[in-house]
Amino acid sequence: MLNIFFDINYIKTRKVFFTKSLRHSKLINLIIFFGNILKVPIPTKFIFSGPHKRMNNILKTFKGPNFSINKKKFKNNYLVNFDSDAESLLKNLLKDPKNKILIGPLYNVEYQKKLIEYTNKYPNIKKLVASDTAYNNAVYGLGLDVNPKNVYVCPSGVISREELNKNLMEYKRYDKCLVYFKKREKSDLKLVLNFLESMNVSYELFEYGKYNNKDLMKGAKKSRFGIYMSGVESQGFAVQELMACNLPLYVWDDLKANAKNLSRYYGEGNFSGTTVTLWSENNGKIVYNYEEFENNFEEFVLNLDNYRPTKLVEEFLTFESFQNKLLSIFSKF
Repeated sequence: MLNIFFDINYIKTRKVFFTKSLRHSKLINLIIFFGNILKVPIPTKFIFSGPHKRMNNILKTFKGPNFSINKKKFKNNYLVNFDSDAESLLKNLLKDPKNKILIGPLYNVEYQKKLIEYTNKYPNIKKLVASDTAYNNAVYGLGLDVNPKNVYVCPSGVISREELNKNLMEYKRYDKCLVYFKKREKSDLKLVLNFLESMNVSYELFEYGKYNNKDLMKGAKKSRFGIYMSGVESQGFAVQELMACNLPLYVWDDLKANAKNLSRYYGEGNFSGTTVTLWSENNGKIVYNYEEFENNFEEFVLNLDNYRPTKLVEEFLTFESFQNKLLSIFSKF
């Protein structure tokens, strides 16, 4: 039995009434508002950020009388985001020492530091992060007094087991490549597209902020393989949803740029990061510079029939596995 708290104001951004872009329309905030009132998930085509997707997936995951959304009923409490309003809620929950409280992974640098102070002071408060790399940065990278036993790793689910099984069915895949691009140097993208054209490989480009989630999933189910280029991620919903479509992935990860971006965000510290936070050889292949990209591409393509990305998703990233993992954490403290 679990109370789950999240604040939709955490994901809202300024919108306008008159715009050709649904992403920037006030209609989106109205849809979010009514979805929150009714406590039901909204269609993915209306979701444009990772934090919003996390909250929406939570509504898909935790249903039934054993779960309460934004209302106190039970002793176990999960706060998805941590900010000034969530801190007020936390102080209220702390009035009862029998309450167990798990918080994260949505917080900024200031409130992450505050959360560490709370976990050091109260044994019934723990911190949640979405990946092993986020754990390492939280425990060791920040240079703060963090007890590793106060931090738990639990990635959010990205798909139901039923939907994942449907994705294992044979789709009519065309002999083309899906290219996903997010927060990387444009010169990297140009290198990849020029390479694909030189190899006579047809492709469809999905650039962050310029596509609809529904179209991305359609593209993943009809493409033969994908090339994934992104900046550092704390979980990385997009790549995990591509994996859930059973799309073999050729990933170009830039570890130096990732570390630099993390240091820019957090300030001083010893940070590392990756564009794919959960990975196995069943998913495809990762390369770390353009020379490796060129040299390993042919081998990757020759092995396309041997990859099965859904295997990792089935084990760690279904709504069902997420629910089980999250609930099990409360039995550990």
